[in-house]
Amino acid sequence: MKSIFFAFFTTLFFIGGANAQITYEAAFPNIGFVYPVELQASVDDSDRFFVVEQPGRIKVFPNNTEVNPTEVDVFLNITDRVLYSNGQEIGLLGLAFHPDYDNNGYFYVYYTTDSPVAGISVRMVLSRFSVSPENPDLADPNSELVIFQFDKNQNNSNHNGGKIDFGPDGYLYISFGDGGGGNDPQQNAQNIENVFGSICRIDVDVDGSNPIESNPLLPNGNYEIPSDNPFVGVAGLDEIFAYGLRNTWKFSFDVPSGTIWGADVGQNAFEEINLIQNGNNYGWSRFEANSVANGNVTIDGEVEFPIHFYDRSQGDISITGGFIYRGTDMANLVSKYIFGDYVSGRVWSLEYNPADGSSESNLLFQTNGQFISTFGIDKNNEIYFCDYGNNAQIYRITDGETNQEAIVVDGFGQWLGLEGGDINNGEVFAVKSNSNGDVYHGGNFSQAGAVNANNIAVWNESTGWNSLGSGTNGTVNAIEVVSNGNVYIGGNFSQVDGIDANNIALWDGSSWNALGTGTNGPVLAMEIDQNDNVYVAGIFETIGNMTTRNIASWNGNEWSALMDASTSQVGTNNEIRSLHIADDGIL
Repeated sequence: MKSIFFAFFTTLFFIGGANAQITYEAAFPNIGFVYPVELQASVDDSDRFFVVEQPGRIKVFPNNTEVNPTEVDVFLNITDRVLYSNGQEIGLLGLAFHPDYDNNGYFYVYYTTDSPVAGISVRMVLSRFSVSPENPDLADPNSELVIFQFDKNQNNSNHNGGKIDFGPDGYLYISFGDGGGGNDPQQNAQNIENVFGSICRIDVDVDGSNPIESNPLLPNGNYEIPSDNPFVGVAGLDEIFAYGLRNTWKFSFDVPSGTIWGADVGQNAFEEINLIQNGNNYGWSRFEANSVANGNVTIDGEVEFPIHFYDRSQGDISITGGFIYRGTDMANLVSKYIFGDYVSGRVWSLEYNPADGSSESNLLFQTNGQFISTFGIDKNNEIYFCDYGNNAQIYRITDGETNQEAIVVDGFGQWLGLEGGDINNGEVFAVKSNSNGDVYHGGNFSQAGAVNANNIAVWNESTGWNSLGSGTNGTVNAIEVVSNGNVYIGGNFSQVDGIDANNIALWDGSSWNALGTGTNGPVLAMEIDQNDNVYVAGIFETIGNMTTRNIASWNGNEWSALMDASTSQVGTNNEIRSLHIADDGIL
């Protein structure tokens, strides 16, 4: 048993490679937010954070780790005009402070509202508001000046983009998605006569230095068109800066390098990172990354392909763009682009070489079930991210190596390596042993020692590392071993050893088996009771045709939902990330 104990801790010690020290922590553990989608530091001398809540509020609070709920103020509440629905991509989505905010008090928001057009549900609105001259933590909801608006040309609620920001040139940039629906049914992203699938750029300082806008829906003269926008004076919408994008949920400016980094959410195959430049066509919907997605879509002219992309084989299916790191706390990340995946919770750094166009990504960490809706930076350019939920926290990315010191505990001796090598090309998320000295390791890796092992492997002091079939096609987050030696795994995968098994599977000692249809979303936690009933929890609504809502049990033959006897409610109204059965049998 002693060797098993050492195996467990030594594995954790070696798994992360060069970036093992990078981790994350709750930045403000006493406060939470309702579906946050944007995080920004104050642009004035105060040290505050602003959080955009998707239902239609902006909150503000001091940048203090010990901040409590009484110190969080509602900066702006426009829920009365925002079209929002839980779980959809509509709502209050973007926030940008005017470069001269200290003097004029102007800030801009991007939101969706009801469209008056028959058969169309969504109108996209960009508006200006003003802060109260008496209270810097309060804006006037009646100060709205609508700057720019468009109705969708199809009745889909998704793919609205959402990021807005002022560039170093003083112009306001706005991200618009392709309007939604699978595979861009209207071919909006290649249509330069509308905003969909583009990054737009406008001049909100109406001073005669640029041509006045001619927005056909709202020709109100509240903005100008930068004269070097690519379609000024030629065919195409004057506001467009770049196009051919699917849904660039987040973009950011890096002033030292003069670049704009956009993360475009993919359709079925790839998530991509683009350098956004004036006039470029990024190829959607003919191309997804650099592969042909729809050969029937024609493109005139050149296509700018992404500088980096990743596929969905490991459960990474919704990219969230971040920032080039310009802080001082994590020296090995300086000048690298930090980004993540909303679904898998993985966070990477990307090193890009503009000389030859090469890029290399390194996995920094995977969150413990947090959904990365947005990244943000503080006044010192340190990076944060928001979870997404109805009481979501904000997390700070940190260099754990500089903040933690490993020690040897009296009575346990020294750290030992594993005979046969370690798992050092990925991460381990779960470890479980049986009475025979077998130690099962699950996570996100492709090799254990010298053995090829996709995300699941077993180690024994006598035999070293062994694979369990060909492993899974996605991450393994949880492992449990029952009394007869059978091994259950849960995670974010659709196949194990070549058989269909949605997020949960059973190893009987010689082969893998599916457990019915499995779950329709990732499994994050597992637990077994004294009767070998297996409880699984995570982010899923159903198992087959059964509504389970994030938690269910397996008795060895069939699945059961868990119901609250007092309310008859099935499951929970939010994801579950951890399970434990107490000594009295209560889960």
